[in-house]
Amino acid sequence: MSVTAVTTGGLPALDERKIIPVQPMEQSAKICEYNASSTSASGLVAAIRRDGGVIVRNFASASTLAGLEKEHQPYLDADEGEFFSKDIRMAQGLAGRSPTFCNHLLSNLLWRKVYETFLTEQIYMQLL
Repeated sequence: MSVTAVTTGGLPALDERKIIPVQPMEQSAKICEYNASSTSASGLVAAIRRDGGVIVRNFASASTLAGLEKEHQPYLDADEGEFFSKDIRMAQGLAGRSPTFCNHLLSNLLWRKVYETFLTEQIYMQLL
Protein backbone atom coordinates (compact mmCIF):
# COMPACT_ATOMS: atom_id res chain seq x y z
CA MET A 1 0.00 0.00 0.00
CA SER A 2 1.33 3.42 -0.93
CA VAL A 3 0.75 6.65 1.01
CA THR A 4 0.99 10.03 -0.66
CA ALA A 5 1.41 13.08 1.56
CA VAL A 6 -0.03 16.34 0.30
CA THR A 7 0.93 19.43 2.27
CA THR A 8 -0.06 23.05 2.05
CA GLY A 9 1.24 26.25 3.55
CA GLY A 10 4.90 25.37 3.14
CA LEU A 11 4.83 22.36 5.48
CA PRO A 12 7.34 19.64 4.69
CA ALA A 13 6.11 16.38 3.22
CA LEU A 14 4.99 13.81 5.78
CA ASP A 15 8.10 11.68 5.38
CA GLU A 16 10.28 14.72 6.21
CA ARG A 17 8.43 15.54 9.43
CA LYS A 18 9.55 14.46 12.85
CA ILE A 19 6.60 12.48 14.21
CA ILE A 20 6.53 12.08 17.99
CA PRO A 21 3.95 9.65 19.35
CA VAL A 22 2.05 11.13 22.29
CA GLN A 23 0.49 8.96 24.94
CA PRO A 24 -2.63 10.37 26.64
CA MET A 25 -1.72 11.56 30.12
CA GLU A 26 -3.04 9.59 33.05
CA GLN A 27 -4.91 11.35 35.82
CA SER A 28 -2.01 10.67 38.18
CA ALA A 29 0.69 12.03 35.88
CA LYS A 30 3.57 13.45 37.90
CA ILE A 31 5.23 16.73 37.07
CA CYS A 32 8.89 16.50 38.04
CA GLU A 33 10.75 19.18 39.97
CA TYR A 34 14.24 20.38 39.13
CA ASN A 35 16.68 22.86 40.64
CA ALA A 36 17.77 25.53 38.16
CA SER A 37 21.39 25.40 39.34
CA SER A 38 21.77 21.65 38.88
CA THR A 39 19.75 20.76 35.79
CA SER A 40 20.40 20.97 32.08
CA ALA A 41 18.24 22.36 29.31
CA SER A 42 18.22 18.97 27.62
CA GLY A 43 16.93 17.37 30.83
CA LEU A 44 14.12 19.94 31.04
CA VAL A 45 13.22 19.49 27.36
CA ALA A 46 13.03 15.71 27.81
CA ALA A 47 10.82 16.11 30.90
CA ILE A 48 8.51 18.60 29.17
CA ARG A 49 8.12 16.23 26.23
CA ARG A 50 7.46 13.32 28.55
CA ASP A 51 5.26 14.98 31.21
CA GLY A 52 3.91 18.09 29.51
CA GLY A 53 5.55 20.48 31.99
CA VAL A 54 8.13 20.89 34.73
CA ILE A 55 8.62 22.79 37.96
CA VAL A 56 11.99 24.53 38.16
CA ARG A 57 12.94 25.62 41.68
CA ASN A 58 15.34 28.52 42.31
CA PHE A 59 14.86 29.79 38.78
CA ALA A 60 14.51 33.42 39.87
CA SER A 61 16.00 35.25 42.81
CA ALA A 62 13.92 36.98 45.48
CA SER A 63 14.92 40.38 44.07
CA THR A 64 13.79 39.34 40.58
CA LEU A 65 10.44 38.19 41.95
CA ALA A 66 10.05 41.46 43.86
CA GLY A 67 10.79 43.40 40.65
CA LEU A 68 8.23 41.36 38.73
CA GLU A 69 5.59 41.99 41.37
CA LYS A 70 6.32 45.73 41.42
CA GLU A 71 6.11 46.01 37.63
CA HIS A 72 3.04 43.78 37.19
CA GLN A 73 0.93 44.84 40.16
CA PRO A 74 -0.49 48.02 38.54
CA TYR A 75 -1.79 45.99 35.60
CA LEU A 76 -3.25 43.33 37.87
CA ASP A 77 -4.89 46.00 40.04
CA ALA A 78 -6.42 47.62 36.95
CA ASP A 79 -8.32 44.44 36.07
CA GLU A 80 -11.79 44.65 37.55
CA GLY A 81 -12.50 40.93 37.37
CA GLU A 82 -15.21 41.20 34.75
CA PHE A 83 -14.41 37.96 32.94
CA PHE A 84 -13.54 35.71 35.88
CA SER A 85 -14.42 36.03 39.55
CA LYS A 86 -13.26 39.04 41.57
CA ASP A 87 -10.49 36.87 43.08
CA ILE A 88 -8.83 36.28 39.72
CA ARG A 89 -6.94 39.08 38.02
CA MET A 90 -5.86 39.10 34.38
CA ALA A 91 -3.28 41.24 32.63
CA GLN A 92 -1.93 40.77 29.13
CA GLY A 93 1.30 41.75 27.44
CA LEU A 94 3.28 41.71 30.66
CA ALA A 95 6.53 40.70 28.97
CA GLY A 96 6.44 43.91 26.95
CA ARG A 97 5.76 45.97 30.06
CA SER A 98 8.36 44.41 32.35
CA PRO A 99 12.08 44.98 31.92
CA THR A 100 12.67 42.54 34.78
CA PHE A 101 10.82 39.79 32.92
CA CYS A 102 12.85 40.36 29.76
CA ASN A 103 16.22 40.88 31.44
CA HIS A 104 16.04 38.13 34.04
CA LEU A 105 13.62 35.48 32.83
CA LEU A 106 13.41 35.51 29.03
CA SER A 107 17.15 36.03 28.73
CA ASN A 108 18.01 33.34 31.28
CA LEU A 109 20.39 30.97 29.48
CA LEU A 110 18.77 27.79 30.81
CA TRP A 111 15.28 28.92 29.77
CA ARG A 112 16.52 30.23 26.40
CA LYS A 113 17.94 26.81 25.53
CA VAL A 114 14.63 25.19 26.45
CA TYR A 115 12.36 27.53 24.51
CA GLU A 116 14.69 27.74 21.52
CA THR A 117 14.52 23.95 21.26
CA PHE A 118 10.74 24.07 21.00
CA LEU A 119 10.59 27.17 18.82
CA THR A 120 13.11 25.98 16.25
CA GLU A 121 12.03 22.34 15.84
CA GLN A 122 9.20 21.28 13.60
CA ILE A 123 7.37 18.68 15.61
CA TYR A 124 4.09 17.13 14.55
CA MET A 125 2.37 15.12 17.25
CA GLN A 126 0.40 12.02 16.55
CA LEU A 127 -2.02 10.86 19.24
CA LEU A 128 -2.02 7.13 19.75
